[in-house]
Amino acid sequence: MTQEPLHDLYGLALPNLSAWQPGEIDLVRIAAERISLALAQAHDSDDPELGRGLFRAVFTTTRFVRVRAWTTSVFGWPPPFPQGAAWAYRDHVWAADAVFRQPPDDVTGAFIHELGHVWDTRRSPIGAGSLSIEMIRAVQARWTSRLGAPLAGIARFTGSRGPFKLSQYDPGPRGIHARVHRSFISDNQYQDWAEAFKWWVLTRDRTDPYAAEPGGRWQFVEQAARRIGIGSADM
Repeated sequence: MTQEPLHDLYGLALPNLSAWQPGEIDLVRIAAERISLALAQAHDSDDPELGRGLFRAVFTTTRFVRVRAWTTSVFGWPPPFPQGAAWAYRDHVWAADAVFRQPPDDVTGAFIHELGHVWDTRRSPIGAGSLSIEMIRAVQARWTSRLGAPLAGIARFTGSRGPFKLSQYDPGPRGIHARVHRSFISDNQYQDWAEAFKWWVLTRDRTDPYAAEPGGRWQFVEQAARRIGIGSADM
């Protein structure tokens, strides 16, 4: 498969096309299709063209970069990623070998998750993640500091992993459905948002307990999707 359908239908780019193996690009396309369908359904439609238009309003010019290993980064960017699978920021998604060692459905889910990071960080002027910050307020998640309440405001910048563990992210009481409760959800609000976005895409049955919970993550993502307008700069 060439990148033309991805570019023409979804606004995505593969700047190093020759690095991709047969079938890998199809998994990017499937992820884009699933997101487009979910966006259309958030607008009470199953029209694929509407879904693709909404997708382009959020994700156009996103670049999927295939890397053999993180040692190919330039001047340390992107930074080393322990799992070596996928990483995203603003208008880039990097995909390494390890992500494709998973079953195809898991690869698609990983790309949906990473595109959630793209949507979150590219909306913010400084790439800090505006949707994730809005979500933690909506679902009553919070940061706490292990050094005491006065430092809780800066806790989010120290990370909840690593040798120091100066802070802890509490996902809060709402929307922690079993299927979304992964270890990295407790890492920070950015992972929490991206995983909530993934399960919003994959869980379109509105009677599902995860989707139906009042004030939960699924409904927060649904409302964010409803605010998207085709051609709108306010994504």
